[in-house]
Amino acid sequence: MKKVVVFGASGRVGQKLVQIGLEKGLCVTAFMRSGEGVPAEHENFRLIVGDMRDDALVHEAVTGQDGVFFAPGPRNLHRPITILSESIAGILQAMRTHDVHRIVVLGGAGILQDNSYQLRMERPDFPPFLMYVMQDHLRVYDLLRRSDRDWTLTCPVNIVPDDPAGMYVVRVDYFPEPGHFQISAGDVADCMMAQFLEGNFIRRRVGIAGL
Repeated sequence: MKKVVVFGASGRVGQKLVQIGLEKGLCVTAFMRSGEGVPAEHENFRLIVGDMRDDALVHEAVTGQDGVFFAPGPRNLHRPITILSESIAGILQAMRTHDVHRIVVLGGAGILQDNSYQLRMERPDFPPFLMYVMQDHLRVYDLLRRSDRDWTLTCPVNIVPDDPAGMYVVRVDYFPEPGHFQISAGDVADCMMAQFLEGNFIRRRVGIAGL
């Protein structure tokens, strides 16, 4: 039985990752800021409450895992943030220490390519209120590229809190065309889980959009 840890398990996508993982028979460790919103008692579920920048807790969470999911959702988009990149740096170090190779990360569509020389976040019409979180997603991307782990960076557009419908399209490095500018949290989690289970898109960004 495969074992995975979900960092950011209280977020929209994180909650769905926990649910889908348990439904597929995985042993799931949920790492979250508080114990609120955890699933009903399940023999294959474990909860760790704390800060993703706490090295001791991160090492405890990563030890013995077959895969790592990183899906936190920053709550304040109107000021500079570094929690994503600070957290992923510690998680990657723990993965190296405990010989865990696979990580699937939730990013943002702004760090996909707009064309061969420009990111979507570099477009003049990119929403300014998203810039701080995209800058941290970009730092995460840089840390992943410089690591020796088997990473995939999944980059959706606007996420709505719905269950998976299986109605989405993906594209490597670019935003999918055609595709809607919103997608359910369930479909994002479904896509990320498939990337882990099937070993797809190793060391690549993946744009994902609803249909």
